[in-house]
Amino acid sequence: MMRRLSILIMAGLFFAVSGCDADKRTRYKMTVTVETPSGPKTGYAVREVRFIPKSGTFFGEGGYTWKLRGEAVQIDVAPGKTVFALLRSQQGDLDYAASTIWDVLKRSGPSHDKVELWPRVPEGSGDAPLYLPMFVTFHDNSNAKTVQQLMPNDFAAVLGSGYQLKSVSVEAVFDRVTITIGDRLHRLGIQRGRELDSHFEPTPTPTLAQQLRSYDFTRGLNP
Repeated sequence: MMRRLSILIMAGLFFAVSGCDADKRTRYKMTVTVETPSGPKTGYAVREVRFIPKSGTFFGEGGYTWKLRGEAVQIDVAPGKTVFALLRSQQGDLDYAASTIWDVLKRSGPSHDKVELWPRVPEGSGDAPLYLPMFVTFHDNSNAKTVQQLMPNDFAAVLGSGYQLKSVSVEAVFDRVTITIGDRLHRLGIQRGRELDSHFEPTPTPTLAQQLRSYDFTRGLNP
């Protein structure tokens, strides 16, 4: 009985977005687990997606924009070593944490149970990287320019033997939006609205630190 009630509530939370001309908000939880030499380590983040209809349109017509409140998932895999699952996708889509994840949950059915993004790919999703966040870590936790990208199928290439991405999942929740990343960004020297490395001349081959910005780690928050 309780599960049936929960399913009805979650279905109402998500499908209320259709056919309505008022702002709507929904929240989801992304959970990431990394296998390490000392066992699995898990982190999560709760984010809020706000749907804003454009003037004179309705949600059913597709006339709306996205607003995201949330932060990257942080997984402490070893003393002094953290993996971040960013708000952009593995392939660089900046709307990933809003539109792409919303699409995954919407297609999961009325129950909106937990949807696995890794190692299994959502049914009908095609290319796995489209549904995964970009993963990064830092060689020096006090220097944002030392950012390094992690490939989903080869964490060990950067982190060393015994490290691998074990699972990534998302699910609809009513929890509060998590706001825990502020101190880490401050220690790294990441400034709001700036690239991780903003002191460079325009170049056709920017480094990862020159491509990533603070909004890949947090949006709509004041950490």
